[in-house]
Amino acid sequence: MKYIRTLLYFLLFFSLWFSSVQNSSAASTNITVLLDGEPVEFDQQPVIQNGRTLVPFRKIYEELGAEVSWESKTKTVTVVRDNKVIKLQLGSVHASANGAYVKLDTPAQIINNRTMVPLRFISESFGAKVNWDNNEKLVEINTFAINIDQYFNSYNNGSFSYEISEEEFLNRIENLNLDQEIVNVSLYTSYLDQGKQFISSEHYSVRMIENEVYTVYMTAFGELIDEKGNTLINGDFHIEIYDINTDELVFSDLGELNNLLYNQSVFYTTLEALKDLRIIE
Repeated sequence: MKYIRTLLYFLLFFSLWFSSVQNSSAASTNITVLLDGEPVEFDQQPVIQNGRTLVPFRKIYEELGAEVSWESKTKTVTVVRDNKVIKLQLGSVHASANGAYVKLDTPAQIINNRTMVPLRFISESFGAKVNWDNNEKLVEINTFAINIDQYFNSYNNGSFSYEISEEEFLNRIENLNLDQEIVNVSLYTSYLDQGKQFISSEHYSVRMIENEVYTVYMTAFGELIDEKGNTLINGDFHIEIYDINTDELVFSDLGELNNLLYNQSVFYTTLEALKDLRIIE
C-alpha cells in the first residue's frame, strides 16, 4: 500500500512538472504574427504543437472582423463573418467551415486559461493567405492583394491627373500651393470578400474656403462595381480642414460616394467633396 501511494505521488508530481515545462516551453517560442504587415499582440503567446501554430481564438478572429461566441456547455467556439460560419469544439480534431467538416492536425485546447486554435485553419477558412517563415518564427496573414498603388498630381478640378513618384508625393505634402492636390490611390482585391475589388485614396490639397486658405486632407474608400460595362465606386469619404498656419483642425465631416464613375486619370477630389458637403459653392 505504501509503495502504491508513493507511486501515485510520483506520477502526480511528474504530471505537474511536465505540464509546467510544457507551458514554459510554449511561452518561450516567441512567434510573431503579422496581419497585413501589422503585428498582432496577444495576452497569451502563440505556441507550436504538431507543427501547427496555435493562437488565442478571440483575438485573431476579431482582428479578422468576425463575431465570436463561446458555448460553455458544449465547449464550442462559433465564429461568424458575413455568410461564413466556423465551429470548433475544444479537444476535437473535427471542425466545420460553412457546413463542411474539416479534420485538424491539432485540436483547439486550453493553454494558460486561454482557448487556443490553429492559426492557419481559422485564417484560411475565411480566405486569408498564410505564410510561415520557420527561420524567423514569423506568421504572415494577408487579407488582400494590392493590384495598383500609384501617386498622382491632380489639377484644379481633378479633370486630369498625371503620375508622380512616391518620393515626389511625400516631398509635395508640405509644399502645396493654392488649388494644388496630390493623391495616393490603391486598388486591391480582398481575400475575405470573395475576391471583391476595392479602391482607397488619400488626398492632400490647399483650398480657399470663405476667403481663407486652408489645408484639406481627405481619405476615400469604396467597392468597385461593374454595371452595364461601367466601373462604379460605392463607398464613403472623410474630410478634414486645417488652419494652414497652425495646423489646427477646424472642421471634419463624412460623406458618401454613390455610383461614382471610376476612371484611372480622373479622381474625386477635395474640391468636389467640399462642394458635396456644401462647404463651398
